[in-house]
Amino acid sequence: MIMSGGLYYFACAREEGIMYPADKEISGYVEKKKHGDTLMPFVIYGTMMPTLFSSFPLHCHEEIEMVLCDCGRCRYTVSGENVDLEFGDILVMMPWVLHSFRLAGKDDYFLAATYLISLDMINNRAVDICSSQYYLPLLARKCNDYCVIRYNSEHYEEFRNIAIPLFDTYYAHERFFEIKLK
Repeated sequence: MIMSGGLYYFACAREEGIMYPADKEISGYVEKKKHGDTLMPFVIYGTMMPTLFSSFPLHCHEEIEMVLCDCGRCRYTVSGENVDLEFGDILVMMPWVLHSFRLAGKDDYFLAATYLISLDMINNRAVDICSSQYYLPLLARKCNDYCVIRYNSEHYEEFRNIAIPLFDTYYAHERFFEIKLK
C-alpha cells in the first residue's frame, strides 16, 4: 500500500476472476464473501443494528460500497479515520478500502441500506463515456478512499436523487432493470 496525498494505492492481482490486493498488509482483511455475480454485479443489504449485529469487523472487498443511513447513528472507521453517520448521510467507499463499523453509543441503533457495486457493473471492453469518466479513474485510484455526503449539504439532493432510484429499480425487478441499473 502506498500513501500519497491522503490516497491509498493498492497493487492488485487477479486470481480466478477475483481481484485481490497484492499488499500483504491488508490481504488478511479481504472479505471472503462474493457480493453479486458476473451477471448481476450489484447487491443491496439491509443493515440493522443492534437487531442483526452491533458491529462488523475490519475488512475490505473489491466492490464500491455505498451506505445510506435511514435512521439512527453509526461509527464507521474508514482508512483509519472515524466517520459518524446519522440520518440521511451517505457514505461512499472505494474498492479495497479497509473499513469497519459499530454502533456509535451504547443506546444507539442504526438502519441503513448498503449497496455493493462491482466495477464489472461499469466496466466493459469498449472505451465509452461511462468507462472513461467513471471506471478508469477508479481503476487508477484517482479518487479519495471515501466520501461522506451529509444530509442537507450541497449536492445532497442531487446525489440522493441518483441513489434512491437505484434502490427502487433493484427491488422492483421490472423488465430490463439490469440495464437501468447500469
